[in-house]
Amino acid sequence: MKKIMILAAAAALVFASCAKTEITSENSEAKRAIGFGAYAGRTITKASTDSYLKKGESTFSATNQHIGVYAYMGTATSATFMNNVDVTLKTNGADPSDQYTPLKYWPKEEISDNAISFIGYYPYNATGIDVTNFGSSKYGSFGFTVQDAVADQVDLLLADAVENQYYSTNAGVVPFNFHHALTRVLFQMKTDIDYDSKGTTITVNSLNVTNLKNAGTFDIQSTYAAGSWGSQSGDKTYTIPVPASILTTTAAPADEAANVFLLMPQTIGDDAMLNITYTIKDKATNVETVNTKSVKLNTIAAASGAISSWDKNQNVIYTITIGLNPILFTATVSDWLAPTEGAWTI
Repeated sequence: MKKIMILAAAAALVFASCAKTEITSENSEAKRAIGFGAYAGRTITKASTDSYLKKGESTFSATNQHIGVYAYMGTATSATFMNNVDVTLKTNGADPSDQYTPLKYWPKEEISDNAISFIGYYPYNATGIDVTNFGSSKYGSFGFTVQDAVADQVDLLLADAVENQYYSTNAGVVPFNFHHALTRVLFQMKTDIDYDSKGTTITVNSLNVTNLKNAGTFDIQSTYAAGSWGSQSGDKTYTIPVPASILTTTAAPADEAANVFLLMPQTIGDDAMLNITYTIKDKATNVETVNTKSVKLNTIAAASGAISSWDKNQNVIYTITIGLNPILFTATVSDWLAPTEGAWTI
């Protein structure tokens, strides 16, 4: 079931236009503040601070969440009614005046010129987002650059547009449905058999992926599904956290937020490489051997074939399995040759 949290908007731009677009009279019928409901359309898997979605949540928390809102009046093609408004999520039933200022109200007359269309993104003014063209040409576009460190990467969400709304449409609440705009990528490591019990340990020294694009532009449409990434650029290396302990047959690290990368959707080029350095240790002699291996990222296969590209909202898990080729011996004994007989007669 979708859980609806009541939100409201902190207007970053005071709308100035004809009286039909915003009701300010004091009668109780007219004083109907615009509210917002938000639902995260997929399970959330990445967070870094309390102002972000928590790991495993599919709805926003009750407090301290901020989304950016754009709103269009009537047939307007630019978001002059609300332009990158900071919408702060509060608990249900909170006084709107405690949620945002100045308040925005639904027009009293529900005619086509007064219909309002909305679109939103999360988190508000996220690090790396460029909203210069967001809200233009209905609905415009936005640029985004992925941060280098996994801990700094944000779960960028985009809502489907909620179009032609009146107060009576949903009791004054705009129901946003959010979707992940980036690709979720996790790298795991394990061994094919239990080498530790056989006297050998394997540890990973380093792991990275090179030559990935880290920036792009998202073309916004009325639905999230119709929007697309383009103009991807960059030549980025990402260092991947590795397990501190020896590898076992259980993939590690576990699926924790600190190890999940949120990366730019893209076609993976032939120059994108996955590089690993690992150490094999003989426990009896303490002799260590360091190995370095590389593979083209776009040649790593899933059940449906090689993963040659990443898409928005795609969840990709790469599992690196390390196996050893032990030196083995076999032995056979040849049959005796036919006897050579000698005779001595006395």
